[in-house]
Amino acid sequence: MTIKTKNINNHYIIYHQPDQTKNTLINDLLENTTPLFEPDYLLDNNKVYKQATGRGQAYFFKHSNQDCVLRHFWRGGLVGKFNKDFYFWNPLKNKQTQLQESRAYQEFSLLDTLRQSELPAPKPVAARISYSWLGYRADIITETLPNTQSLVERLDASTYSQASQHQVNDSLWLNVGKTIAKFHQHNIYHDDLNANNILIDQQGNIYLIDFDKGRVINNEVGNDNWPQRNLDRLLRSFNKEKTKNTHLDFSSDNWQQLLKGYKQYINKGQEKRQTLGRQP
Repeated sequence: MTIKTKNINNHYIIYHQPDQTKNTLINDLLENTTPLFEPDYLLDNNKVYKQATGRGQAYFFKHSNQDCVLRHFWRGGLVGKFNKDFYFWNPLKNKQTQLQESRAYQEFSLLDTLRQSELPAPKPVAARISYSWLGYRADIITETLPNTQSLVERLDASTYSQASQHQVNDSLWLNVGKTIAKFHQHNIYHDDLNANNILIDQQGNIYLIDFDKGRVINNEVGNDNWPQRNLDRLLRSFNKEKTKNTHLDFSSDNWQQLLKGYKQYINKGQEKRQTLGRQP
């Protein structure tokens, strides 16, 4: 599908061209001055059935039988203490380039690439860029991943029961490693790969979420070791979560199983490429 933009009172809506089935949510976004991007509207109309916190608040809501997540783009680090959510433009670039280089457009586009590559990540629905001549604020709506929990939630031993959904074993860690390797083999860089951004459904399928500032890396000079740095970041997040929750069921053996799954997938891909290369 083609990524489109529509200006509604200096709110630029990023979306896919609706197909013949007509996506009701997108049509309502385009026709009703975008109230579905407003948390107060969703809350006042009893559309929100769950809220979650991470780098910012996420609102899980249902509209026309479609389950979605609304997330605002917040600034982090030292800058975020003084400027919570405003991003400045490069004034030397035209408006279309400014929009395409915005955090919201970049994440929407990357999620679209992941969807086309059939990688396990949320599907993008729409994004909003609230434009001013100095810069912008932004939001994004994605489809929910039903019946999932974060890896941190799964590893919380204080919530364990005999229910199968709480079981943690070597197979789980192998699957986590293989899933990360699958993204890396597609040259997908996740800027904030941590244990909270890895989701698991009831069948044991693994998903990655929150691709803000993520990108496709293709032969970038001086960036050959980015997959290892991505894994190092993930390990730091596990250790950080362990210090916050002594009930977190994570050990060095678990990490080794994750790496084993990762290497198995990478090696399998390399063998496949070598086989294809030998074919006449």
